[in-house]
Amino acid sequence: MKLRILEKKDIPLMLEWMHDEESLQYFRFDTVHMTEEKAAAFIENSQTEENRHYAVAGDADEYLGTISLKQIDRDSGSAEYAVVLRKCARGNGTAADAADALMRLAFGELGLNRIYLNVYRDNARAIRFYEKLGFVRFGETERIRDAAGEEKELIWYEFRKEDFVDSRFCYLCSFAERGDARGQLVALEGGMDVPFEIRRLFYIYGTEENIARGNHANRKSSFLFVCLNGSVKIELDDGSRRDTVVLEQKNRALVMPAMIWKRMYDFSRDAVLLVLSDAHYDAEEYIKDYEEFIREINQMRGSARQRGK
Repeated sequence: MKLRILEKKDIPLMLEWMHDEESLQYFRFDTVHMTEEKAAAFIENSQTEENRHYAVAGDADEYLGTISLKQIDRDSGSAEYAVVLRKCARGNGTAADAADALMRLAFGELGLNRIYLNVYRDNARAIRFYEKLGFVRFGETERIRDAAGEEKELIWYEFRKEDFVDSRFCYLCSFAERGDARGQLVALEGGMDVPFEIRRLFYIYGTEENIARGNHANRKSSFLFVCLNGSVKIELDDGSRRDTVVLEQKNRALVMPAMIWKRMYDFSRDAVLLVLSDAHYDAEEYIKDYEEFIREINQMRGSARQRGK
């Protein structure tokens, strides 16, 4: 998968999703009457200072969908995120790969510090996807009418640069501190503050500075890491990219899905690392050989590409 500039050759496949009844129910704009001429005009104006629309393309450069940064505001460093894919590119990881590529472009090349989006409350599949990416809700809901004139409730999500981690589906988040003169309190609830139901909890402490923990991946378990005291570094590897985050704030956490190779190191002497998981312990789901991890992650991605053909 790659992002590239939209081209005139993409028009027939663009019209495919624009006239797709399954997609239309979630659009705020009318695409039923989109013509080749209108699509060509859209492509002509797809790269401006205020709007950047890109083609999501497959390995053979076939157009799979459009992903966009709209209403780019250089003063505030923000832009609106939007994506739509053809049916053949849904449910196989293409949307996640495209989102990851666009975030790296937005926060890197374009120097933005915030992207936001809106979604209908009844679009449960899209909401699950955005929350899995790390988008968080903000602001008030709105009641509007969709392209068919039906009244819908619109909710808003945002993703900030400081929460972006350059490994697929990993992200940083902050928890509200509730305190007064007596001290601070942070409360975590599974499925709300923590993006999964909590089935296991463990914590690491007393680790020497020259000792590394982890050095494995998990086939099924997702995790949330928060350093309750001191500091620790966590290296992440999704099989394509590596990144390192530092945890040292008591209300700051790293969310990590399954199939990420992890290494925790450079523990301060007073470090206490709390880890929450969505799965009970199962020794069989651990991958402790890095080459095996690479083989399995490549097989997963190959299978996803096959399903998308």
